[in-house]
Amino acid sequence: MKVQIGLLMAILLVMAGCNLNPLTTPTAMVATIEPTPIVDSGSSNTVPMTTQVDEHSGVAFDYPTGWTISPPPAQLAVAYSYSVASFDIFNPPVTPSKKQQGMPDGETEIQINFHASNETVESIRANLQSDVAKGMAKILKEEIRTGPDGSVAYYYEVEGMFEGSAYLMQTKVNGHTVSIAAYGKGDYFEDVAKSLRAA
Repeated sequence: MKVQIGLLMAILLVMAGCNLNPLTTPTAMVATIEPTPIVDSGSSNTVPMTTQVDEHSGVAFDYPTGWTISPPPAQLAVAYSYSVASFDIFNPPVTPSKKQQGMPDGETEIQINFHASNETVESIRANLQSDVAKGMAKILKEEIRTGPDGSVAYYYEVEGMFEGSAYLMQTKVNGHTVSIAAYGKGDYFEDVAKSLRAA
């Protein structure tokens, strides 16, 4: 798995218990569906989106067509994530300065994290608040929203002890605890977050 950026990925992995032990029965996890248009909430332009279906959880999400996607390893794990980025994740451009470790200037990376079955939205929220209390992160903004299945969802803008800030949403979809984190410019974070749904 590639080196992750910013403090939030470390927080998310801690929240998920970092348990990457394979389950006994690996199954195919990903399927891609043809692009469909969606309107970006931060723009008046229609942006083509591609739907990604996580077969293990039965959760789908959309991301901008043309962005690169790094799916989780083929061997199923207890907690795993997808990364989508406005740049080539596998061959990131070299820039003189970077806003965050591994993040080229002016670009966005969004991670869709599927947490372990024993993690709840409340437990990952408590872990983030614990890190804030320890001075490891600072919450710039917090909102309570309605998640895709009608349950509570928590939205944050967070600044970490490493360079940069991030957007984060924690929710439950199709019985699975899911969080989304965006680093860098944060383009299309809201669109990806709002597209979470049962497949």
